[in-house]
Amino acid sequence: MYMMTTLLRYSSLLIVLVFLQNISISKALKSSLRVEMIHRDSPKSPFYRPTETHFQRVENAILRSIHRANYLKLDSNDVESTITPASGEYLLNYSVGTPPVQILGIVDTGSDLIWMQCQPCKDCYKQDRPIFDPSTSRTYSTMPCVAADCLTGTHAFCNFNNGKHCAYKMSYADGSNSEGDFSWETISLYSSLEDVPVAFPQTVIGCGHNNYGIFGEKSSGIVGLGIGPFSLASQLKPKTGGTFSYCLTPMYEGDRKPSYLHFGDRGEVTVEGAVSTPLIRDIARPSVYFVVLEAISVGSKRIEFPRNGEDGNILIDSGAALSYLPDEVYSSLEGEMVNEVNLPRTDSPIKGLRLCFGITPGEEYHIPTVFAHFKGGGTVELHSINTFVKVRETIICLAFRSGSEAILGNLAQQDILIGYDTQRNTVTFLNTDYSGSGYPEGNDGAKVGADQLLSSSLVGDGGASWRLKSLKAFTRTSSSREQNFNEVVKERWGTLGELIATVASNAAAPARTHLRAIKNRQKGITEENSPDSDKHGGRALIKGQTENVYCYRIGLEACRARKEGNQLNAEKLAEIEAKFG
Repeated sequence: MYMMTTLLRYSSLLIVLVFLQNISISKALKSSLRVEMIHRDSPKSPFYRPTETHFQRVENAILRSIHRANYLKLDSNDVESTITPASGEYLLNYSVGTPPVQILGIVDTGSDLIWMQCQPCKDCYKQDRPIFDPSTSRTYSTMPCVAADCLTGTHAFCNFNNGKHCAYKMSYADGSNSEGDFSWETISLYSSLEDVPVAFPQTVIGCGHNNYGIFGEKSSGIVGLGIGPFSLASQLKPKTGGTFSYCLTPMYEGDRKPSYLHFGDRGEVTVEGAVSTPLIRDIARPSVYFVVLEAISVGSKRIEFPRNGEDGNILIDSGAALSYLPDEVYSSLEGEMVNEVNLPRTDSPIKGLRLCFGITPGEEYHIPTVFAHFKGGGTVELHSINTFVKVRETIICLAFRSGSEAILGNLAQQDILIGYDTQRNTVTFLNTDYSGSGYPEGNDGAKVGADQLLSSSLVGDGGASWRLKSLKAFTRTSSSREQNFNEVVKERWGTLGELIATVASNAAAPARTHLRAIKNRQKGITEENSPDSDKHGGRALIKGQTENVYCYRIGLEACRARKEGNQLNAEKLAEIEAKFG
Protein backbone atom coordinates (compact mmCIF):
# COMPACT_ATOMS: atom_id res chain seq x y z
CA MET A 1 0.00 0.00 0.00
CA TYR A 2 2.82 2.36 0.90
CA MET A 3 4.55 1.50 -2.36
CA MET A 4 1.38 2.24 -4.35
CA THR A 5 0.89 5.60 -2.61
CA THR A 6 4.46 6.56 -3.36
CA LEU A 7 4.12 5.54 -7.00
CA LEU A 8 0.93 7.53 -7.40
CA ARG A 9 2.61 10.56 -5.88
CA TYR A 10 5.53 10.51 -8.28
CA SER A 11 3.35 9.46 -11.20
CA SER A 12 1.42 12.67 -10.70
CA LEU A 13 4.64 14.61 -11.02
CA LEU A 14 5.53 12.75 -14.21
CA ILE A 15 2.14 13.53 -15.74
CA VAL A 16 2.79 17.21 -15.04
CA LEU A 17 6.19 16.90 -16.72
CA VAL A 18 4.63 15.25 -19.77
CA PHE A 19 2.28 18.19 -19.99
CA LEU A 20 5.18 20.62 -19.77
CA GLN A 21 6.97 18.64 -22.46
CA ASN A 22 4.15 19.08 -24.95
CA ILE A 23 3.07 22.68 -24.48
CA SER A 24 4.74 25.51 -26.35
CA ILE A 25 8.39 25.65 -25.43
CA SER A 26 8.55 29.41 -25.69
CA LYS A 27 5.60 29.73 -23.35
CA ALA A 28 6.70 27.05 -20.92
CA LEU A 29 10.26 28.27 -20.74
CA LYS A 30 9.85 32.02 -21.01
CA SER A 31 11.42 31.96 -17.58
CA SER A 32 14.27 33.99 -16.23
CA LEU A 33 17.91 33.25 -15.89
CA ARG A 34 20.58 35.52 -14.48
CA VAL A 35 24.27 34.77 -14.87
CA GLU A 36 27.17 36.86 -13.70
CA MET A 37 29.57 38.41 -16.17
CA ILE A 38 33.05 38.83 -14.72
CA HIS A 39 35.06 41.85 -15.79
CA ARG A 40 38.60 40.83 -16.63
CA ASP A 41 39.93 43.43 -14.14
CA SER A 42 37.72 42.15 -11.32
CA PRO A 43 39.36 40.28 -8.41
CA LYS A 44 37.12 37.36 -9.44
CA SER A 45 38.84 37.19 -12.83
CA PRO A 46 41.82 34.92 -13.50
CA PHE A 47 43.25 37.84 -15.53
CA TYR A 48 43.35 39.97 -12.38
CA ARG A 49 46.83 41.01 -11.30
CA PRO A 50 46.93 42.19 -7.69
CA THR A 51 50.26 43.93 -8.28
CA GLU A 52 48.73 46.29 -10.85
CA THR A 53 47.51 49.67 -9.71
CA HIS A 54 44.03 50.92 -10.46
CA PHE A 55 45.28 53.29 -13.12
CA GLN A 56 47.42 50.61 -14.75
CA ARG A 57 44.23 48.57 -15.24
CA VAL A 58 42.45 51.58 -16.71
CA GLU A 59 45.31 52.21 -19.11
CA ASN A 60 45.46 48.56 -20.18
CA ALA A 61 41.71 48.52 -20.86
CA ILE A 62 42.04 51.63 -23.02
CA LEU A 63 44.95 50.16 -24.97
CA ARG A 64 43.02 46.91 -25.51
CA SER A 65 40.10 48.95 -26.77
CA ILE A 66 42.27 50.84 -29.25
CA HIS A 67 43.80 47.59 -30.45
CA ARG A 68 40.35 46.03 -30.88
CA ALA A 69 38.99 48.98 -32.84
CA ASN A 70 42.00 48.95 -35.17
CA TYR A 71 40.99 45.46 -36.31
CA LEU A 72 37.25 45.99 -36.71
CA LYS A 73 37.04 45.42 -40.42
CA LEU A 74 35.18 43.24 -42.87
CA ASP A 75 36.72 40.33 -44.75
CA SER A 76 34.53 37.26 -45.23
CA ASN A 77 33.79 34.49 -47.69
CA ASP A 78 31.48 31.48 -47.83
CA VAL A 79 33.35 29.34 -45.30
CA GLU A 80 35.69 31.55 -43.35
CA SER A 81 34.34 34.61 -41.63
CA THR A 82 36.49 37.35 -40.18
CA ILE A 83 34.76 39.03 -37.26
CA THR A 84 35.64 41.23 -34.30
CA PRO A 85 38.98 40.67 -32.57
CA ALA A 86 39.26 37.75 -30.18
CA SER A 87 39.69 39.90 -27.09
CA GLY A 88 36.99 41.03 -24.70
CA GLU A 89 36.40 42.69 -21.36
CA TYR A 90 33.89 40.27 -19.81
CA LEU A 91 34.04 36.58 -18.98
CA LEU A 92 31.36 33.96 -18.39
CA ASN A 93 31.64 30.79 -16.34
CA TYR A 94 29.63 27.86 -17.65
CA SER A 95 29.98 24.09 -17.90
CA VAL A 96 29.91 21.74 -20.84
CA GLY A 97 29.28 18.01 -21.16
CA THR A 98 28.05 15.18 -18.95
CA PRO A 99 29.63 15.01 -16.42
CA PRO A 100 30.02 18.79 -16.57
CA VAL A 101 33.40 20.42 -17.11
CA GLN A 102 33.76 24.07 -16.13
CA ILE A 103 34.65 26.48 -18.92
CA LEU A 104 35.60 30.15 -18.75
CA GLY A 105 34.72 31.93 -21.99
CA ILE A 106 35.23 35.46 -23.25
CA VAL A 107 31.86 37.15 -23.83
CA ASP A 108 31.65 38.72 -27.28
CA THR A 109 28.56 40.50 -28.62
CA GLY A 110 30.22 40.61 -32.03
CA SER A 111 30.59 36.84 -32.40
CA ASP A 112 27.97 34.18 -33.08
CA LEU A 113 29.46 30.90 -31.92
CA ILE A 114 30.22 29.22 -28.60
CA TRP A 115 33.53 27.42 -28.85
CA MET A 116 36.13 26.04 -26.49
CA GLN A 117 39.46 24.23 -26.83
CA CYS A 118 39.03 20.47 -27.09
CA GLN A 119 41.16 17.36 -26.91
CA PRO A 120 42.94 16.19 -28.96
CA CYS A 121 44.48 19.62 -29.31
CA LYS A 122 46.72 19.64 -32.35
CA ASP A 123 47.74 23.28 -32.17
CA CYS A 124 46.31 25.07 -29.17
CA TYR A 125 47.26 28.04 -27.07
CA LYS A 126 48.30 27.45 -23.48
CA GLN A 127 45.33 27.14 -21.14
CA ASP A 128 45.42 27.06 -17.33
CA ARG A 129 42.28 24.97 -16.90
CA PRO A 130 42.09 21.38 -18.17
CA ILE A 131 41.12 21.24 -21.84
CA PHE A 132 37.70 19.69 -22.46
CA ASP A 133 37.86 16.10 -23.68
CA PRO A 134 34.65 15.29 -25.59
CA SER A 135 35.34 11.55 -25.42
CA THR A 136 34.54 11.64 -21.69
CA SER A 137 31.11 13.25 -22.15
CA ARG A 138 27.96 11.14 -22.49
CA THR A 139 26.09 13.95 -24.24
CA TYR A 140 28.64 15.02 -26.86
CA SER A 141 28.03 14.17 -30.50
CA THR A 142 29.69 15.31 -33.70
CA MET A 143 27.47 16.75 -36.39
CA PRO A 144 27.04 15.00 -39.75
CA CYS A 145 27.48 17.07 -42.89
CA VAL A 146 23.83 16.58 -43.84
CA ALA A 147 22.55 18.11 -40.59
CA ALA A 148 20.54 21.29 -41.06
CA ASP A 149 22.76 23.10 -38.55
CA CYS A 150 25.79 22.26 -40.66
CA LEU A 151 24.18 23.28 -43.93
CA THR A 152 23.04 26.64 -42.57
CA GLY A 153 26.03 27.51 -40.39
CA THR A 154 27.93 30.61 -41.51
CA HIS A 155 31.21 29.22 -40.24
CA ALA A 156 30.48 25.55 -40.96
CA PHE A 157 31.65 23.29 -43.77
CA CYS A 158 31.94 19.57 -44.44
CA ASN A 159 35.24 17.94 -43.53
CA PHE A 160 35.46 14.95 -45.89
CA ASN A 161 38.82 13.99 -44.38
CA ASN A 162 37.25 13.37 -40.99
CA GLY A 163 34.44 10.89 -41.58
CA LYS A 164 32.19 13.48 -43.26
CA HIS A 165 31.72 15.36 -40.02
CA CYS A 166 30.80 19.00 -39.95
CA ALA A 167 33.65 21.37 -39.17
CA TYR A 168 34.00 25.09 -38.53
CA LYS A 169 36.61 27.79 -38.90
CA MET A 170 36.56 31.16 -37.17
CA SER A 171 39.11 33.76 -38.21
CA TYR A 172 39.24 36.94 -36.17
CA ALA A 173 40.30 40.33 -37.41
CA ASP A 174 43.42 40.39 -35.23
CA GLY A 175 44.74 37.19 -36.80
CA SER A 176 43.46 34.82 -34.12
CA ASN A 177 41.89 31.61 -35.34
CA SER A 178 39.87 28.62 -34.14
CA GLU A 179 38.89 25.53 -36.09
CA GLY A 180 37.55 22.12 -35.18
CA ASP A 181 34.35 20.08 -35.05
CA PHE A 182 30.88 21.59 -35.28
CA SER A 183 29.08 19.55 -32.61
CA TRP A 184 26.13 19.17 -30.26
CA GLU A 185 26.61 19.20 -26.52
CA THR A 186 24.86 20.03 -23.26
CA ILE A 187 25.91 23.32 -21.71
CA SER A 188 24.88 24.52 -18.25
CA LEU A 189 24.62 28.08 -17.02
CA TYR A 190 24.71 28.89 -13.32
CA SER A 191 21.90 31.04 -12.04
CA SER A 192 23.25 33.64 -9.65
CA LEU A 193 19.76 33.97 -8.18
CA GLU A 194 19.70 30.56 -6.50
CA ASP A 195 23.04 29.02 -7.50
CA VAL A 196 21.22 26.41 -9.57
CA PRO A 197 22.72 25.03 -12.79
CA VAL A 198 20.34 25.13 -15.75
CA ALA A 199 21.12 22.66 -18.54
CA PHE A 200 20.53 23.28 -22.23
CA PRO A 201 20.96 20.05 -24.19
CA GLN A 202 21.78 19.76 -27.88
CA THR A 203 23.48 23.15 -28.00
CA VAL A 204 25.60 23.75 -31.08
CA ILE A 205 29.22 24.35 -30.10
CA GLY A 206 32.58 24.53 -31.76
CA CYS A 207 35.03 21.97 -30.38
CA GLY A 208 38.32 23.60 -31.31
CA HIS A 209 41.32 21.39 -32.08
CA ASN A 210 43.42 24.13 -33.72
CA ASN A 211 43.39 27.45 -31.92
CA TYR A 212 45.92 30.23 -31.89
CA GLY A 213 45.97 33.94 -31.24
CA ILE A 214 45.51 36.37 -28.36
CA PHE A 215 42.80 34.50 -26.45
CA GLY A 216 44.90 34.30 -23.28
CA GLU A 217 45.77 31.27 -21.19
CA LYS A 218 43.19 32.15 -18.56
CA SER A 219 40.23 31.59 -20.90
CA SER A 220 39.00 28.47 -22.70
CA GLY A 221 37.34 30.06 -25.73
CA ILE A 222 34.61 32.46 -26.82
CA VAL A 223 30.95 32.80 -25.83
CA GLY A 224 29.29 34.54 -28.76
CA LEU A 225 26.28 36.74 -27.97
CA GLY A 226 25.78 38.06 -31.49
CA ILE A 227 22.71 37.90 -33.70
CA GLY A 228 23.83 34.83 -35.66
CA PRO A 229 21.88 31.57 -35.22
CA PHE A 230 24.53 29.77 -33.16
CA SER A 231 25.34 32.40 -30.56
CA LEU A 232 24.35 31.68 -26.97
CA ALA A 233 21.58 34.27 -27.13
CA SER A 234 20.12 32.83 -30.35
CA GLN A 235 20.25 29.21 -29.21
CA LEU A 236 18.42 30.04 -25.99
CA LYS A 237 15.77 31.85 -28.01
CA PRO A 238 13.22 28.96 -28.06
CA LYS A 239 13.49 28.74 -24.28
CA THR A 240 13.75 32.41 -23.35
CA GLY A 241 11.76 34.17 -26.06
CA GLY A 242 14.71 35.82 -27.79
CA THR A 243 15.35 38.47 -25.15
CA PHE A 244 18.42 39.19 -23.08
CA SER A 245 19.80 42.21 -21.32
CA TYR A 246 22.68 43.38 -19.19
CA CYS A 247 23.63 46.32 -17.03
CA LEU A 248 27.36 46.94 -16.83
CA THR A 249 28.52 48.23 -13.47
CA PRO A 250 31.17 50.94 -13.24
CA MET A 251 34.44 49.05 -13.07
CA TYR A 252 36.70 52.00 -12.50
CA GLU A 253 34.57 54.13 -10.19
CA GLY A 254 33.77 53.52 -6.52
CA ASP A 255 32.56 50.15 -5.25
CA ARG A 256 32.58 47.30 -7.72
CA LYS A 257 29.33 45.43 -8.05
CA PRO A 258 28.78 42.43 -10.30
CA SER A 259 27.42 42.82 -13.81
CA TYR A 260 24.67 40.41 -14.81
CA LEU A 261 23.44 38.93 -18.04
CA HIS A 262 19.69 38.25 -18.03
CA PHE A 263 17.71 35.92 -20.28
CA GLY A 264 13.95 35.50 -20.63
CA ASP A 265 11.50 37.56 -18.61
CA ARG A 266 14.26 39.47 -16.84
CA GLY A 267 15.84 40.06 -20.24
CA GLU A 268 12.90 42.22 -21.27
CA VAL A 269 13.33 45.93 -20.56
CA THR A 270 9.75 47.16 -20.34
CA VAL A 271 9.72 49.47 -17.33
CA GLU A 272 8.67 53.10 -17.53
CA GLY A 273 11.34 55.35 -18.96
CA ALA A 274 12.87 52.75 -21.28
CA VAL A 275 13.35 53.78 -24.92
CA SER A 276 13.65 51.44 -27.88
CA THR A 277 15.26 51.70 -31.28
CA PRO A 278 15.19 49.29 -34.22
CA LEU A 279 17.89 46.64 -34.37
CA ILE A 280 19.48 46.86 -37.82
CA ARG A 281 20.79 43.64 -39.33
CA ASP A 282 23.84 44.06 -41.53
CA ILE A 283 23.96 41.48 -44.33
CA ALA A 284 27.73 41.75 -44.55
CA ARG A 285 28.17 41.32 -40.78
CA PRO A 286 25.14 39.39 -39.55
CA SER A 287 26.54 38.83 -36.05
CA VAL A 288 26.85 42.46 -35.01
CA TYR A 289 24.23 44.64 -33.27
CA PHE A 290 23.81 47.83 -35.29
CA VAL A 291 21.42 50.67 -34.48
CA VAL A 292 20.80 54.12 -35.94
CA LEU A 293 22.08 57.06 -33.90
CA GLU A 294 20.54 60.17 -35.44
CA ALA A 295 22.35 62.80 -33.39
CA ILE A 296 24.00 63.65 -30.09
CA SER A 297 23.45 66.82 -28.07
CA VAL A 298 25.72 68.67 -25.67
CA GLY A 299 24.27 71.72 -23.99
CA SER A 300 22.30 73.53 -26.70
CA LYS A 301 24.31 72.03 -29.55
CA ARG A 302 22.85 69.18 -31.60
CA ILE A 303 25.40 67.25 -33.65
CA GLU A 304 23.88 65.29 -36.51
CA PHE A 305 25.17 61.81 -37.23
CA PRO A 306 25.94 60.81 -40.84
CA ARG A 307 23.54 58.30 -42.37
CA ASN A 308 24.04 55.65 -45.00
CA GLY A 309 20.56 54.88 -46.29
CA GLU A 310 18.70 52.54 -43.96
CA ASP A 311 21.85 50.87 -42.64
CA GLY A 312 22.85 51.06 -39.01
CA ASN A 313 25.52 53.64 -38.30
CA ILE A 314 26.82 52.56 -34.88
CA LEU A 315 27.48 49.13 -33.40
CA ILE A 316 27.13 48.16 -29.75
CA ASP A 317 30.27 46.46 -28.46
CA SER A 318 30.70 45.14 -24.92
CA GLY A 319 34.27 44.08 -25.70
CA ALA A 320 35.74 47.59 -26.06
CA ALA A 321 36.05 50.19 -23.32
CA LEU A 322 36.13 53.29 -25.52
CA SER A 323 33.49 54.60 -27.90
CA TYR A 324 34.23 55.76 -31.43
CA LEU A 325 32.60 58.47 -33.53
CA PRO A 326 33.03 59.60 -37.14
CA ASP A 327 35.73 62.26 -37.44
CA GLU A 328 33.40 65.22 -37.91
CA VAL A 329 31.10 64.12 -35.08
CA TYR A 330 34.00 63.59 -32.72
CA SER A 331 35.51 66.99 -33.55
CA SER A 332 32.19 68.70 -32.81
CA LEU A 333 31.78 66.79 -29.54
CA GLU A 334 35.30 67.66 -28.46
CA GLY A 335 34.74 71.33 -29.25
CA GLU A 336 31.52 71.45 -27.24
CA MET A 337 33.17 69.75 -24.27
CA VAL A 338 35.95 72.33 -24.30
CA ASN A 339 33.29 75.07 -24.24
CA GLU A 340 31.20 73.46 -21.50
CA VAL A 341 33.81 72.06 -19.09
CA ASN A 342 35.37 74.69 -16.85
CA LEU A 343 38.59 72.81 -16.17
CA PRO A 344 42.16 73.31 -17.38
CA ARG A 345 43.18 71.16 -20.34
CA THR A 346 46.15 68.87 -19.91
CA ASP A 347 48.06 66.31 -21.94
CA SER A 348 46.95 62.69 -21.85
CA PRO A 349 49.33 60.23 -20.21
CA ILE A 350 47.86 57.51 -22.46
CA LYS A 351 48.54 57.56 -26.15
CA GLY A 352 45.33 57.71 -28.15
CA LEU A 353 43.22 59.94 -25.89
CA ARG A 354 42.95 63.50 -27.22
CA LEU A 355 40.91 65.53 -24.76
CA CYS A 356 41.90 65.55 -21.09
CA PHE A 357 41.32 67.91 -18.16
CA GLY A 358 43.13 68.44 -14.89
CA ILE A 359 41.13 67.98 -11.69
CA THR A 360 41.77 68.54 -8.00
CA PRO A 361 41.00 65.45 -5.87
CA GLY A 362 38.02 66.05 -3.62
CA GLU A 363 36.70 69.06 -5.53
CA GLU A 364 33.47 68.88 -7.51
CA TYR A 365 33.38 69.73 -11.19
CA HIS A 366 30.69 69.88 -13.84
CA ILE A 367 30.58 67.54 -16.84
CA PRO A 368 27.65 68.18 -19.20
CA THR A 369 25.27 65.35 -20.02
CA VAL A 370 25.45 64.05 -23.56
CA PHE A 371 22.09 63.10 -25.07
CA ALA A 372 22.11 60.30 -27.63
CA HIS A 373 19.12 60.51 -30.00
CA PHE A 374 18.28 57.15 -31.55
CA LYS A 375 15.98 56.31 -34.42
CA GLY A 376 12.42 55.96 -33.21
CA GLY A 377 12.54 59.06 -31.03
CA GLY A 378 14.29 57.59 -28.00
CA THR A 379 16.90 59.63 -26.15
CA VAL A 380 19.50 58.13 -23.80
CA GLU A 381 21.44 60.21 -21.30
CA LEU A 382 25.20 59.70 -21.15
CA HIS A 383 26.49 61.04 -17.86
CA SER A 384 30.07 61.74 -16.83
CA ILE A 385 30.58 58.08 -15.95
CA ASN A 386 29.77 57.25 -19.59
CA THR A 387 31.73 60.02 -21.28
CA PHE A 388 34.88 60.50 -19.20
CA VAL A 389 37.35 58.15 -17.56
CA LYS A 390 39.73 58.96 -14.74
CA VAL A 391 43.20 57.95 -15.95
CA ARG A 392 45.23 59.48 -13.12
CA GLU A 393 44.39 60.88 -9.72
CA THR A 394 44.39 64.38 -11.20
CA ILE A 395 43.40 63.72 -14.84
CA ILE A 396 40.15 62.80 -16.58
CA CYS A 397 39.91 62.11 -20.32
CA LEU A 398 37.10 61.92 -22.83
CA ALA A 399 36.29 58.21 -23.36
CA PHE A 400 35.61 58.77 -27.07
CA ARG A 401 37.90 58.64 -30.07
CA SER A 402 37.47 59.38 -33.74
CA GLY A 403 37.34 56.43 -36.09
CA SER A 404 36.08 55.19 -39.41
CA GLU A 405 33.40 53.08 -37.69
CA ALA A 406 31.16 54.27 -34.87
CA ILE A 407 31.18 52.06 -31.77
CA LEU A 408 29.30 52.35 -28.49
CA GLY A 409 31.83 50.94 -26.03
CA ASN A 410 31.27 49.52 -22.58
CA LEU A 411 32.21 52.68 -20.67
CA ALA A 412 29.37 54.47 -22.46
CA GLN A 413 27.07 51.58 -21.52
CA GLN A 414 27.76 51.71 -17.76
CA ASP A 415 24.71 52.08 -15.53
CA ILE A 416 22.41 51.68 -18.54
CA LEU A 417 20.18 48.63 -18.72
CA ILE A 418 20.37 47.47 -22.34
CA GLY A 419 17.91 44.91 -23.65
CA TYR A 420 18.09 43.02 -26.92
CA ASP A 421 14.97 41.53 -28.46
CA THR A 422 15.74 39.53 -31.59
CA GLN A 423 12.06 38.61 -32.00
CA ARG A 424 10.92 42.21 -32.32
CA ASN A 425 14.30 43.41 -33.64
CA THR A 426 14.72 46.13 -31.05
CA VAL A 427 17.38 47.38 -28.67
CA THR A 428 16.07 49.07 -25.53
CA PHE A 429 17.91 51.44 -23.18
CA LEU A 430 17.07 52.46 -19.64
CA ASN A 431 19.12 54.92 -17.60
CA THR A 432 19.34 53.61 -14.07
CA ASP A 433 21.26 53.90 -10.84
CA TYR A 434 22.63 50.40 -10.64
CA SER A 435 21.48 48.60 -7.50
CA GLY A 436 23.44 45.38 -7.94
CA SER A 437 20.58 43.37 -9.39
CA GLY A 438 20.79 44.57 -12.95
CA TYR A 439 17.49 46.43 -12.61
CA PRO A 440 16.59 49.86 -11.30
CA GLU A 441 15.37 49.90 -7.74
CA GLY A 442 11.66 49.30 -7.61
CA ASN A 443 11.63 47.79 -11.11
CA ASP A 444 13.22 44.43 -10.52
CA GLY A 445 11.16 42.62 -13.14
CA ALA A 446 9.67 39.21 -12.52
CA LYS A 447 10.71 37.57 -9.30
CA VAL A 448 12.14 34.20 -10.08
CA GLY A 449 12.30 31.04 -8.05
CA ALA A 450 13.99 27.76 -8.77
CA ASP A 451 10.70 26.44 -10.10
CA GLN A 452 11.07 28.76 -13.08
CA LEU A 453 14.82 28.31 -13.42
CA LEU A 454 14.69 24.56 -13.33
CA SER A 455 11.97 24.45 -15.94
CA SER A 456 14.65 25.01 -18.55
CA SER A 457 16.21 21.67 -17.73
CA LEU A 458 12.85 19.90 -17.65
CA VAL A 459 12.36 20.01 -21.39
CA GLY A 460 13.71 16.96 -23.15
CA ASP A 461 15.87 16.64 -26.20
CA GLY A 462 12.85 16.55 -28.51
CA GLY A 463 9.96 14.12 -28.82
CA ALA A 464 11.01 11.70 -26.08
CA SER A 465 8.34 9.07 -25.40
CA TRP A 466 8.19 7.28 -22.08
CA ARG A 467 5.68 5.38 -19.97
CA LEU A 468 4.85 5.18 -16.31
CA LYS A 469 4.89 1.39 -16.38
CA SER A 470 8.65 1.53 -16.79
CA LEU A 471 8.83 3.33 -13.47
CA LYS A 472 6.46 0.89 -11.79
CA ALA A 473 8.60 -2.00 -12.86
CA PHE A 474 11.69 -0.12 -11.87
CA THR A 475 10.64 0.19 -8.22
CA ARG A 476 11.01 -3.58 -7.94
CA THR A 477 14.57 -3.69 -9.25
CA SER A 478 17.74 -4.10 -7.26
CA SER A 479 20.11 -1.19 -6.69
CA SER A 480 22.49 -2.45 -9.38
CA ARG A 481 19.68 -2.69 -11.94
CA GLU A 482 18.53 0.73 -10.80
CA GLN A 483 21.92 2.15 -11.72
CA ASN A 484 21.83 0.46 -15.14
CA PHE A 485 18.35 1.80 -15.77
CA ASN A 486 19.49 5.31 -14.88
CA GLU A 487 22.40 5.15 -17.29
CA VAL A 488 20.26 3.89 -20.18
CA VAL A 489 17.57 6.52 -19.65
CA LYS A 490 20.10 9.34 -19.30
CA GLU A 491 21.98 8.28 -22.40
CA ARG A 492 18.82 7.99 -24.48
CA TRP A 493 16.96 11.10 -23.39
CA GLY A 494 19.62 13.47 -22.13
CA THR A 495 18.45 16.00 -19.55
CA LEU A 496 14.88 14.73 -19.58
CA GLY A 497 16.24 11.23 -19.03
CA GLU A 498 18.16 12.43 -15.99
CA LEU A 499 14.94 13.82 -14.57
CA ILE A 500 13.06 10.58 -15.30
CA ALA A 501 15.78 8.55 -13.60
CA THR A 502 15.78 10.92 -10.64
CA VAL A 503 12.02 10.73 -10.16
CA ALA A 504 12.03 6.97 -10.61
CA SER A 505 14.79 6.55 -8.08
CA ASN A 506 12.95 8.78 -5.63
CA ALA A 507 9.76 6.79 -6.11
CA ALA A 508 11.53 3.65 -4.98
CA ALA A 509 13.71 5.15 -2.25
CA PRO A 510 11.01 5.99 0.34
CA ALA A 511 9.50 2.53 -0.02
CA ARG A 512 12.88 0.89 0.52
CA THR A 513 13.49 3.05 3.56
CA HIS A 514 10.06 2.12 4.87
CA LEU A 515 10.81 -1.59 4.39
CA ARG A 516 14.13 -1.20 6.21
CA ALA A 517 12.27 0.46 9.08
CA ILE A 518 9.86 -2.51 9.27
CA LYS A 519 12.76 -4.97 9.31
CA ASN A 520 14.52 -2.91 11.97
CA ARG A 521 11.41 -2.98 14.16
CA GLN A 522 11.21 -6.74 13.70
CA LYS A 523 14.81 -6.96 14.91
CA GLY A 524 14.09 -4.70 17.86
CA ILE A 525 15.93 -1.71 16.44
CA THR A 526 14.05 1.53 17.08
CA GLU A 527 13.97 4.48 14.70
CA GLU A 528 15.87 6.53 17.26
CA ASN A 529 18.96 4.31 17.05
CA SER A 530 18.59 3.07 13.51
CA PRO A 531 21.38 4.14 11.14
CA ASP A 532 18.74 4.33 8.40
CA SER A 533 16.45 6.64 10.30
CA ASP A 534 15.90 10.16 9.10
CA LYS A 535 13.46 10.91 11.93
CA HIS A 536 10.81 11.91 9.42
CA GLY A 537 8.57 8.86 9.35
CA GLY A 538 11.12 6.57 7.72
CA ARG A 539 11.39 8.68 4.58
CA ALA A 540 14.85 9.27 3.17
CA LEU A 541 16.13 12.80 3.10
CA ILE A 542 16.23 14.11 -0.44
CA LYS A 543 19.57 15.46 -1.60
CA GLY A 544 21.40 16.44 -4.76
CA GLN A 545 19.37 16.15 -7.94
CA THR A 546 16.32 15.03 -6.00
CA GLU A 547 16.12 18.42 -4.32
CA ASN A 548 15.78 19.98 -7.75
CA VAL A 549 12.58 17.99 -8.27
CA TYR A 550 11.22 19.21 -4.95
CA CYS A 551 12.35 22.75 -5.79
CA TYR A 552 10.36 22.45 -8.98
CA ARG A 553 7.33 21.35 -7.00
CA ILE A 554 7.29 23.77 -4.10
CA GLY A 555 9.44 26.61 -5.35
CA LEU A 556 11.82 29.11 -3.89
CA GLU A 557 11.33 28.52 -0.15
CA ALA A 558 12.28 24.88 -0.40
CA CYS A 559 15.38 25.77 -2.37
CA ARG A 560 16.40 28.20 0.31
CA ALA A 561 15.80 25.56 2.95
CA ARG A 562 18.03 23.24 0.95
CA LYS A 563 20.78 25.85 0.72
CA GLU A 564 20.69 26.52 4.45
CA GLY A 565 20.95 22.93 5.58
CA ASN A 566 21.45 20.87 2.41
CA GLN A 567 18.27 19.02 3.27
CA LEU A 568 14.58 19.64 3.35
CA ASN A 569 13.39 20.03 6.92
CA ALA A 570 10.39 18.33 8.44
CA GLU A 571 8.12 21.32 7.96
CA LYS A 572 8.93 21.53 4.27
CA LEU A 573 8.38 17.80 3.83
CA ALA A 574 5.02 18.19 5.53
CA GLU A 575 4.18 21.01 3.15
CA ILE A 576 5.01 18.76 0.22
CA GLU A 577 2.76 16.04 1.62
CA ALA A 578 -0.08 18.51 2.09
CA LYS A 579 0.19 19.92 -1.42
CA PHE A 580 0.97 16.85 -3.43
CA GLY A 581 0.17 13.86 -1.24
